[in-house]
Amino acid sequence: MISPFQGEPKPLEKPITPEEVRKSFNSLNNNKAPGEDEIHAELLKYGTPLLDQAIADISNTTFNKHEQLDINGGVLIAIQKTGKKGPPNNLRPITLLNSLRKALSVITLNRIRPDVERYLSNSQSGFRPNRCTADVV
Repeated sequence: MISPFQGEPKPLEKPITPEEVRKSFNSLNNNKAPGEDEIHAELLKYGTPLLDQAIADISNTTFNKHEQLDINGGVLIAIQKTGKKGPPNNLRPITLLNSLRKALSVITLNRIRPDVERYLSNSQSGFRPNRCTADVV
């Protein structure tokens, strides 16, 4: 017989706290184009603790009910590369993501990073804090 899990819950099973929401909002970059929801990062970043609590509550309720937040959409736009203007092959596509999606992704990353770090090789430097790919060359 399997006994119920006892001890600390797994990182992604813990309720999201308003403090985590605030930390993730503060990590968003200013002056970036918004996604489909047209909510600029600054609106979240400079919001009040009431906003942090509301986002934490909505996220937790949604996750507990196994529902999906509608934040996965994006707006695909083309940016001109440097050089000759005009030809389609000189355009670079980017997707503008919703700021709330970015913030929740930061919360997820912060929660799983300590566990993932244990499995990464010392030669893996890309997208890791305090490391540079030039260090391993």
